[in-house]
Amino acid sequence: MKFIKPFKGATGGNPYPTDFNIGDECPEDLIHAAIQVGAVERPKAKAKTEKE
Repeated sequence: MKFIKPFKGATGGNPYPTDFNIGDECPEDLIHAAIQVGAVERPKAKAKTEKE
């Protein structure tokens, strides 16, 4: 996931936050927080496919 607006967050156990810019890849440990504040797009629900 990529950031769609600037975001500041501490990642990887680092106590100091990092500034992330639009287009930067969102670290796994910040995805939930970034989704909550709208800094990344919410993942779209995958369409269910019928099994034949």
